[in-house]
Amino acid sequence: MSLFVRTSTMPVPVERLAAWHFRPGALVRMIPPWIRARVVNPAGVAEGSRARMELRIGLMRFSWIAVHRQVTPGRSFVDEQEQGPFRSWRHAHRFLPDGNRRSRIEDHVEYEIPAGALGRLVTGPWVRSHLRRAFEFRHRRLAEDLARHAECPTAEPLRIAVTGATGLVGRELVPFLEGGGHQVRRVVRSTPDHERLEIGWNPREGRIDSRRLEGLDAVVHLAGAGIADKRWSPGRKEEIRRSRVEGTRLLAKTLASLSTPPRVLVSASAVGWYGDRGSREVDERSDRGNGFLSDVCADWERSTEEAEAAGVRVVHLRIGLVLSARGGALGTL
Repeated sequence: MSLFVRTSTMPVPVERLAAWHFRPGALVRMIPPWIRARVVNPAGVAEGSRARMELRIGLMRFSWIAVHRQVTPGRSFVDEQEQGPFRSWRHAHRFLPDGNRRSRIEDHVEYEIPAGALGRLVTGPWVRSHLRRAFEFRHRRLAEDLARHAECPTAEPLRIAVTGATGLVGRELVPFLEGGGHQVRRVVRSTPDHERLEIGWNPREGRIDSRRLEGLDAVVHLAGAGIADKRWSPGRKEEIRRSRVEGTRLLAKTLASLSTPPRVLVSASAVGWYGDRGSREVDERSDRGNGFLSDVCADWERSTEEAEAAGVRVVHLRIGLVLSARGGALGTL
């Protein structure tokens, strides 16, 4: 049996540190971007509950199922492998106070590699190196997420709907918000799972389940066809424009019609709004540029006008290149 231990200080009281781990988004946030994994059931931690992931390492694909044991809310819990790549795996999470404003997390992992002495000899060094790298990432991300949530405190958790939740930005944003204790409702084109609070819509057909948008605090709108994954044929350019303008217009019109609309609509846009300015510095007061992307962004932003006229505060996110080990511009480059 091998033992790996990592301890770090966190910038929040122990109650916030522990609460973060018991929320649905925590497991997704803890997966390093170089690990190809999909969380099947990102449920929160409870005695006897199971977390299941589908992983791919090289040419190997396998399921990893861990059972939560010895759950002490606010203090600790244990993950025990029920199915997975190790002969045995036991991961104890411990949350300890460190004064009034800080805390410590201790991760104790006891594991046994398959194939006995030969397995330890062949794969043991790789596993230890992988664990060091993975837990260094986990603790760094944990500290950053906790600090960010502490900067934006709310009296009550927010109810937030997110379109484009399966896109590159949405896949990071949704679990981040859930880790902060907020209730996130994914707006999906597929058949919605109402137990997971999903909201169905079809922008192409002009349909959206407006009833499930009532009473939300905020909507984050990220949906739109990718601009760098296919050749810009005339048809593709029209799809890039249509997917943004029609979807945004439908969402804005629907929010404006609600009896209790959200306080804010955060709607994606892009730095393409400014066009090619060379080395000239621009900001939100600058005029828009020329060309296809500038035209698309201008139409995209205008599509929120009905929501704004109804009193919803509208924020346009002029996003630049998104870099991630999970895809986007970095993967293409």
